[in-house]
Amino acid sequence: MVTCKDCLHAEVCEEYGEVFSLIKGGKCSLFKDRARFVEVPCKLGDEIFYTAMGKIHQAVVDRIELYDEGVAIITADGYCPDSSICYHTQEEAEQALKEHEK
Repeated sequence: MVTCKDCLHAEVCEEYGEVFSLIKGGKCSLFKDRARFVEVPCKLGDEIFYTAMGKIHQAVVDRIELYDEGVAIITADGYCPDSSICYHTQEEAEQALKEHEK
């Protein structure tokens, strides 16, 4: 059975003290299944910086693909860096390299 905890809005409803009919076994008109939503790390066209082989590379996001294992970021030149090594600014990428060197 679906409960409020399965809804994308659960935290907001809880924060504002709202109690909808799902708790009582009914149907909520605002229900959105949270299993159907994925938060992506960037947008199409974003400039990203990623670290590979001890260097910082700059690229533009061309595609974002969803897999069971997670999110794949495809750059305009076809490279697919792991989203865990992608950063929004060069400074963030530089900091990550410094931490990796330690």
